[in-house]
Amino acid sequence: MIKIDFRELIKREMKKQKINIPEMARRIGLNAQTIYNYLAGKTEMKATNLEKIFEKLGIIPVASLIKTSHK
Repeated sequence: MIKIDFRELIKREMKKQKINIPEMARRIGLNAQTIYNYLAGKTEMKATNLEKIFEKLGIIPVASLIKTSHK
């Protein structure tokens, strides 16, 4: 079984793309504190918000790859 740490994936991509938390919050329409809390492990993030973050970072969710490969 593959375990993916979305928090670390997002942090790594944001650092790579030089996008800070306030900028990401602005891009997806969330409060920066919500993203801070999620990345710090204090709260969970709604799937819809994770999808928005993935989209802005150009991350393709694994579930999408699995669905695509079985068509």
